[in-house]
Amino acid sequence: VRAVGKSQGWSSWDFSLPLQVFANARLGTLAAVMNDDRSGPMAPLLEAAARAVELDIVTQQAFEARLGAQVLLDAYSYDKVGWETVLEPWRVSASAVVPLDGRSLPLRARGRGSALAVESRERMELTLSPTAVEVLTSTSEILQTLLQSPGAGAPGRAGAGGAPPLQ
Repeated sequence: VRAVGKSQGWSSWDFSLPLQVFANARLGTLAAVMNDDRSGPMAPLLEAAARAVELDIVTQQAFEARLGAQVLLDAYSYDKVGWETVLEPWRVSASAVVPLDGRSLPLRARGRGSALAVESRERMELTLSPTAVEVLTSTSEILQTLLQSPGAGAPGRAGAGGAPPLQ
């Protein structure tokens, strides 16, 4: 990460524009598994992964970000006692451009002229089996519950049935 801006020393930065940030990251694999413990012991539901992740961020006249990865999604089938592919590995990229108002970082960027694009040169292969539909429905219910009651369901938070939060 490289930042170019006005500095009054190491600990005090003036983050008004013109601040220029150039950042890029390359990661091998990011993966997440969603488990369900609503009706008994914890059980796997969904596995999502992104391989060959590339992220580039530039801020000059606009906040610009580009993210590329090969994504895949699997659902756990109890009938087959294993994972079923929902989304075959698919190379996709997303980019966003948010014009800056000349005084602030993207947190207060103006909405005019903003652009978001998602593109791929590959065909997406999606399999909607009964297992996939069931798992995606359960995942949606879990996420709605988490979003409606902050702190509920996250380990270590009040109301989650886990350890109390650290003071």
